[in-house]
Amino acid sequence: NFGSVLFDFEKNATLETEYGFKLNSEIYLQSHSYKDKFYILTVSRRSSKLNIYTFDHEGNFGKRIFDFSDRFFGDRKNEKIQLDEFLTERVQYKTEGTVVKVEESNPNNISITSNVFKIYDRGNSFILTIDEGLLYTYIFEFKVPELTVDLKAIEKEKLPNSKFLTASNSYLFGDKIFQISGLSDTLVFTVKNLETKEVLKRIELSKDEDINFKNSPILQEGTFMSTSDKRKLEKTSQFLRKITAEDIGVAVISTEDGYQITMGGNKKREQNGGGPMMMGGFGGGMPIGAVGTLGTVIVSFNTAFYAFNSYKSNKSTSIECLFDENFDHIKGAVPQNVFDKIKNYTMKNEHDRAINIFKMKNFYVYGSYNSDEDTYELIKFSE
Repeated sequence: NFGSVLFDFEKNATLETEYGFKLNSEIYLQSHSYKDKFYILTVSRRSSKLNIYTFDHEGNFGKRIFDFSDRFFGDRKNEKIQLDEFLTERVQYKTEGTVVKVEESNPNNISITSNVFKIYDRGNSFILTIDEGLLYTYIFEFKVPELTVDLKAIEKEKLPNSKFLTASNSYLFGDKIFQISGLSDTLVFTVKNLETKEVLKRIELSKDEDINFKNSPILQEGTFMSTSDKRKLEKTSQFLRKITAEDIGVAVISTEDGYQITMGGNKKREQNGGGPMMMGGFGGGMPIGAVGTLGTVIVSFNTAFYAFNSYKSNKSTSIECLFDENFDHIKGAVPQNVFDKIKNYTMKNEHDRAINIFKMKNFYVYGSYNSDEDTYELIKFSE
């Protein structure tokens, strides 16, 4: 069953609404909120049908079906596949969605962006990208509240003289798509305009070359025993071998001079428990975001909390690169982002409990329980 909770801080009250429906022969993928509406995206089993449910706080809901059965979606062998085969997986005897949510304003790291199924939250639209196929990145842009969809297929770069399946992925940032493809001996990175598909930047790297566009060492972070372990790799061949054996990915954030681009790979690490307690409800994964003009808020997925904590259960190999607005490489040190500042703070306060991180306007708030004072403290961080 599905329900919602509306928080009204002016009246110091909550309104709980239960919606009288269940998902039948559908798999939940992700959710989205905009103004006073809440949306759920699902995929129908054994089909290429995507469904959007729209909810309001009066208990009403509706459904819109988008049928892509007549479209060709190619898998890793470029054989036709249905969308539910792309977007779901079997986990402990049940089928679950595989889509992660991304907010571009967060300094997302490679452990998030290496996922090949992503949804980008853009307010009056949300974008689903699929990178599991051999030849194309599939992009579904859903507009709300109109409930329309635009489907694009952006061709992936072909590696020279390649007879093997390449590892590939993409990242959307503004009106551009950043694509990366690699084998153990070659990497190709491109930046394209999403609308025109014009190539704005192309980098080709072989294992025998120096990486002359990086601004950091080749850094391997985390092991299967510890997330705090770090070591530097010296050779390009090591970098290419690592990232193509892992889940390859690229991440982008804006800087004063242009872009900071992370290229690398990530391998999920099984959690063995321990670590600080992550707060549920108003915290670990379900924070609040202001909506409307009546002092009310919608509860939704906390992308900031997820982005900050993702590194805790993963191991990655990556480089950081700086480019100007024309994608020419810039020399210099990689600037510290807001998550770096929060991370430095948490290292000095490693006994914090009930930790939460959420975004408000253009800054982030770190919350933790102070047992000595029996208070919950909120600290503001900004770039």
